[in-house]
Amino acid sequence: DIAAHEEAVKSELQFLYNQHYLQRNGEVFEYLTDEEKDIEVEVKNTEVGGDKVGRLLDKVIFGDVILDTKIRFEDNSQDYAFGKRLDGGDFGRAQDLAVHVVTAGHDNAGDLRTLMAQNTGTRELLVILPNDRPLLDEARLFEQTSAYVQQKTSSNLSDSRQAILRERSMRNTVRRAQLIDRAKDLLGRADFVINGSKVEVTGSDPRIRLGKAFQELIRSVYPNLRMLKADFKEAMIPRILEEQNDLISETLSEGEQEVLTHLQRQKLKGERVAIENVLSHFRHGSYGWPDAATLCLLARLFRRHKV
Repeated sequence: DIAAHEEAVKSELQFLYNQHYLQRNGEVFEYLTDEEKDIEVEVKNTEVGGDKVGRLLDKVIFGDVILDTKIRFEDNSQDYAFGKRLDGGDFGRAQDLAVHVVTAGHDNAGDLRTLMAQNTGTRELLVILPNDRPLLDEARLFEQTSAYVQQKTSSNLSDSRQAILRERSMRNTVRRAQLIDRAKDLLGRADFVINGSKVEVTGSDPRIRLGKAFQELIRSVYPNLRMLKADFKEAMIPRILEEQNDLISETLSEGEQEVLTHLQRQKLKGERVAIENVLSHFRHGSYGWPDAATLCLLARLFRRHKV
């Protein structure tokens, strides 16, 4: 059985790697000399906090692979920012929408049912990577190697140990690039979940796949976007305000009626309504309206003497 033989070989290689007889260079394992083995043990015993590994994976996944902090919604050509989450932790500024990447380091990694249940009712696109331990192991080893080399650089070391450290440092540069390649591969095969349900996305390019899935997140979180029947721009506001009276329809559009209803509710509560409060209300919740759209609708209501 070839498959069983391959698994046995992989298991034995992993055992020798864990016992520090081998070092890993991407998918290649290499034997270590006694001195290299001593240094390998010291490197892997170097303490690095889990937050450092998390920050590295954030840089690799979001900074080097996904790249974007906003994604354009095809239906209205508006850019929607997203917050970055990784294995339950927040990285960077919180946003109304979020992309939450799950790696093998998540508490529920491999438990799709639980992950989907936890996603229900959130405003997140859950990106579940294949349950790949090497991504985490190599990220930790990168940070351990960086810390170890930095600690030992000023020490009085033998020429042979200095040479090994230089070689380790060069390998770490390669390891960083390999982390990006591994993350691209995993994102290209990831599962996407929105509101507790899987979303089928074709293709293998990670950025394109994420962009497609994010379209569905916007439609799911902002169902009232459908009330906007035009692609509103701020440049339209002066034209709306200068429109001739006989060209103004007396019938309110669905979006105009929604804005008017909100203003009337605030008035009944005795609350003073500021423009920024109105814009904020329709940016969030079930709306996701661009500010330009809300301002255009307010301008139309003003021309009809409704506000």
